[in-house]
Amino acid sequence: MPCYWHWGDDEYRRTQAGQNLLHRWVSPVWQSFNYVKRVADTEEFVLEGLNLSATPPFGEGARLTWLLEPIILQRCSEPLLAELQRTLAHLAPDSHLLFSTMAKPDQRLKVTKVVLAHATASEFSLLSPWQTEAIAAMVSQQAATHGLNLSTEAIAYLVDAIGSDSRRLDQELIKLSLWHYGQQTPLTPEQMALLVPRTTQNSLQLATALRLGNTSAALELVHGLLLANEAPLRIVATLVGQWRTWLWVKSMVAAGERDDRAIAVAAEVGNPKRIYFLKQEVQDLSLSTLRAGLPILCNLETQLKTGADGRSALIQAVVALTQLQR
Repeated sequence: MPCYWHWGDDEYRRTQAGQNLLHRWVSPVWQSFNYVKRVADTEEFVLEGLNLSATPPFGEGARLTWLLEPIILQRCSEPLLAELQRTLAHLAPDSHLLFSTMAKPDQRLKVTKVVLAHATASEFSLLSPWQTEAIAAMVSQQAATHGLNLSTEAIAYLVDAIGSDSRRLDQELIKLSLWHYGQQTPLTPEQMALLVPRTTQNSLQLATALRLGNTSAALELVHGLLLANEAPLRIVATLVGQWRTWLWVKSMVAAGERDDRAIAVAAEVGNPKRIYFLKQEVQDLSLSTLRAGLPILCNLETQLKTGADGRSALIQAVVALTQLQR
């Protein structure tokens, strides 16, 4: 189908997927005539995009109309919904229409059902640092697009060194592909270590330092993360997610729940086998400490979203969290 809906908070991978459609379908010679990318934050802009997608391409190749955050996927008038249905039903094979949104499709909306009936939907969500298998799959997939042959150990090195940062991963793979050009043997971790520095600080390590009440280690990790240009809000998102998981596990255990699968469902942990390790992590933590910590993190998130200085807000929250265990 020549209609696509790309959604998710990994903006880099979403953008790359759109660029891939552009390079695949639109002739570079005719790109200025057959390619439009714009923010469709009004119904007028959406209607203009639909009209463009219904226009036959000029010259060679196909047409691509790329609408960013189209307002109709949040609210849509009946006349525009009817126009959308008509356009999607009669979209020519050589005219491609791409909707790109950060938010997940709301299955309750009529417009969502209309679009998904005609579109190929793809998710581009940021992976959590502990989703190592999914990150390894992403590394392997992106390496293949750059013509790189990586050993299993090399993939594991990149997972550890870069984590889920898809933008940095792509940049490092480009560098590795240039360095390894023309060679047939797989890249080894030793070769990669020469070009790809290992980022020793990550947000999960910070969460562990907070859990252990290690103020000095936590502050050092905050400094390292900010030095590596990690966004404060992204750090907090990981901390909130990890802390909430610990709180759920501790609460369920304290309530007498013994079924790891039930705990995994309540804590929204995809792999029930991970519950064993989470139980070990919260064994020495009191339920009251975990309950007291979550409001501190939520308040930190609010501060950052309202313009507070990231460094000072993080430091204050780190000190407050580590003091809970004293």
